[in-house]
Amino acid sequence: MKDVFKVGISKVNVTPPMGIEVAGYYKMRNADGVLNDIQAVALALSFGKTTVALVAIDCLGISKDFADVCKKEVNAKLSGMACRQKTLFTLQISNL
Repeated sequence: MKDVFKVGISKVNVTPPMGIEVAGYYKMRNADGVLNDIQAVALALSFGKTTVALVAIDCLGISKDFADVCKKEVNAKLSGMACRQKTLFTLQISNL
């Protein structure tokens, strides 16, 4: 069978709960409302034995602990895949 080019996309609401500390405006404060939900968007591209997944999160930043949890979960989900040879993990974080 010939290799097939595959594409997958997903968007998830990652808005934190009210009361959580939020950064911005030069001082720490607690969230007291939601103007727009915060989204994480993923794009996965696969061809043959190579798969690339890009994830963008609409926020100022995330903690190293959270990034480590994300990396662990991605590796756990990919560990059973026969095509998996190497995982390169990176996060794209923006505040638009």
